[in-house]
Amino acid sequence: MNKSMHSELETKLWKAGQEEQEYSKKIWLKIIDALLDDFQEFIGYKFERNTDICLSLEQPHFPEFSIWIDSYKQENCSLTTKWLTKIGADIGIKNENLHFPIEWSAVMSGHMIPSKDYSMEVFEVVLYMFIYRPNEKKRLHLKNNESIIVFVFEKNIDKKSQWGCTGWHPDYYGEWED
Repeated sequence: MNKSMHSELETKLWKAGQEEQEYSKKIWLKIIDALLDDFQEFIGYKFERNTDICLSLEQPHFPEFSIWIDSYKQENCSLTTKWLTKIGADIGIKNENLHFPIEWSAVMSGHMIPSKDYSMEVFEVVLYMFIYRPNEKKRLHLKNNESIIVFVFEKNIDKKSQWGCTGWHPDYYGEWED
């Protein structure tokens, strides 16, 4: 089981946009860093964090952030089909020890969305991962044209927050074209 982000930061994350007092840039950077630490532990691979973080705090009740991360290009990042199945991004290959070299980039974003019952706004954290074949710079697509692996940071049944994978998704609107 993955360690979870510091409980004080986690509480702040889930109360974002709901408190009268807005969070400082320093607090948001700590939250983002903790989310990335948790994600790195979840996937079991190191990655490079872009230092250019898009952070919008102009509207205290609608904070937003995004940050790009990338696989270490100097390391041979070789994923196994077993790893993809473990994170919930199965590609339908039976040989669970098949290795294939990849590069990937991802964008993690956080923003306010309506709650499930639409009674209030809640904070959401999503990460979109794009897998590439080395030296080709073309995104890997499954047979059904799914090309994005989506991860969410959310509370589970026990009210503990953790990363999970919702699987492969198509790029419905073409916003992540190669």
